[in-house]
Amino acid sequence: MKTLISAAALAFALAPAASAQTTPLDECGPLQGTIRVADGDLIQPDMARVSPEDASDAALRAVPDATVTEIELEEEDGFLVYEVDLWRDGVEFEVEVDAGTAEVLCAERD
Repeated sequence: MKTLISAAALAFALAPAASAQTTPLDECGPLQGTIRVADGDLIQPDMARVSPEDASDAALRAVPDATVTEIELEEEDGFLVYEVDLWRDGVEFEVEVDAGTAEVLCAERD
């Protein structure tokens, strides 16, 4: 019985991690990031805590087998994000990645 409980606990513990890697590709609502910026602020690369490469890697995990076509550091809903444009199978995707943590905040088909 002890093994059964441990296996169930392990399955429960792994479930959120697996679902965190699948990002819905729908309309994105207001974003919540970690680095606040005001609309109109001059965006500088040194404001980000993660590199464009880290943001690109995160976006590619959200849209596997895609190709990055553009990455831009910008303000979105008052937060600093990387907007990563991707192309896969004739479809363009836009992924918003938190510039402070490299967490995917939003992924949608363009």
